[in-house]
Amino acid sequence: MAIEDAVTLAGFVATSPADLSSALVAWEQARRPRVAQVARRGAVNRLAWHAAGPVAMARNLFLAMRSPEKLAADLDWLYGWRALDDGAR
Repeated sequence: MAIEDAVTLAGFVATSPADLSSALVAWEQARRPRVAQVARRGAVNRLAWHAAGPVAMARNLFLAMRSPEKLAADLDWLYGWRALDDGAR
């Protein structure tokens, strides 16, 4: 997230160097949905990877039924991010 933030922030500031305040507001508005999405996924991962008992058994069954390719594809939105996806200029 820090690298994404740096790339996108630089783009917003470069577009409006004379109006830093507006650039920061626009950047925050552009980044907020992705940051929230990543935080939600982190919460799900925390639950899944630190599960015990029946929840861990269900997780293991779910993971065993999916191919590694499908599991990786589920995170394309995260790891396949490109600067232009977030309005970086």
